[in-house]
Amino acid sequence: MLKKRVIVLVVAILLAPLAIVQADTNDRPDLCGSLPQSDCQILLDNEDSWKSLTSLGFMFWMNMDVEADEAMQLSMQGSGAFEIDAEANQTLIEMDENLSAVDVGALVELMLTSIEGEISFELSVSGGDEDLDAAMTLLMKDGVVIIDAAALEELTGESMGGVEALGIDLNGAVGEMYGDIGVMDLSGINEADEAEVASTTITRLPDEELRGVAVAVFETTIDLETFFSLVSVEEFAAAAGDAEDLEDMRLLIDAMETHDISMRQYIGLDDHYTYLIDVSLDMTLTGDVYELDSDGSIVMDMSMEVFDFNEPVEVEIPEDAFVFPLAMMMAMGSE
Repeated sequence: MLKKRVIVLVVAILLAPLAIVQADTNDRPDLCGSLPQSDCQILLDNEDSWKSLTSLGFMFWMNMDVEADEAMQLSMQGSGAFEIDAEANQTLIEMDENLSAVDVGALVELMLTSIEGEISFELSVSGGDEDLDAAMTLLMKDGVVIIDAAALEELTGESMGGVEALGIDLNGAVGEMYGDIGVMDLSGINEADEAEVASTTITRLPDEELRGVAVAVFETTIDLETFFSLVSVEEFAAAAGDAEDLEDMRLLIDAMETHDISMRQYIGLDDHYTYLIDVSLDMTLTGDVYELDSDGSIVMDMSMEVFDFNEPVEVEIPEDAFVFPLAMMMAMGSE
């Protein structure tokens, strides 16, 4: 079957153009394409609405089917709520508006250490090496992430030594970790802007109603062939921090035939908040890719419903939680 590493690389390649479009809509109104100005203004107002948003609740679903020599199905669903400190949020907005002069690692650390919230999810994987069913709840406050030790014990089969809540303190470590891991950044690719415009189509669909709220529906589609005809594989690999696997990436891009890469965004007509996001990916892989003996396919659907805008979120870290500083773990690992 498709190797796990290939799946991760494929999904990253497929999602990258959509991520670029979402990130740049506010600063790049030309990405509204042929939309009338009134429709484009809804998208710009939507971007502005995120600046005043300090908390939200959400539910999400994801299903992915991989077909090749063997089949694998992955499903995930969950819910949660997050709140960010208003002062930190304003600082993040100011940093985001001048990224060229910002330490992005510091930005990521400020964001993660200023969030208070929780998320519960269930994960199911069938096929592949072995089946997996897991459920877990994560708590986050003041830069500390708490994991349900009992669920982690069941998932890993390793004893947690009687600890009920296991925590990781992210303070002072996220910026360095960000630099070590690397994050896809296409800002240095000269052809990126042209590729975004040429490969992206945004269409306003008929308005709908969600939970009694009138919403405008926008569909964004990406033509991956056009995108990679303007952005070289070498530049994309460098931006993805995967230049060592350039040949693997080139082979994958040549072998990929995409049938659908699209996103639908449902935006409130009155408050301009995003109430629902749907993402769908459908592609096939032809030819020899790693140890793939026959043609393969990946179909993925993701949805996130958003609600409880600017409602207070309160999280309590268990007093008996065993919390270990991530900075100390990283220092120990570098010795």
